[in-house]
Amino acid sequence: MILDHHVKQELLRTVRSYLSYKLGISDTKPVLSENPLYNQKTGIFVTLHKNQDLRGCIGHIIGHLPLKEALFEMAEAAAFSDPRFPPLSRNELQDI
Repeated sequence: MILDHHVKQELLRTVRSYLSYKLGISDTKPVLSENPLYNQKTGIFVTLHKNQDLRGCIGHIIGHLPLKEALFEMAEAAAFSDPRFPPLSRNELQDI
């Protein structure tokens, strides 16, 4: 799946908003726009960087879920379940 710049920016904003929600900073869970692309099952990796250093990365090569579901699942896993790093903290979010 090839993503254009607009879609990439929306996904990035959504992941940041979702992590803010999961950390209790925001009360609102973000929602993706109604793009048919987001209903496709596709492989996905969410990679988090903190000041250009790897901070978490988890994904699936093969699509088991629609992108609109997998994005949230992989964002949460990269932030809180990557065994190489401690769970993301509120203080770190601004640097992600």
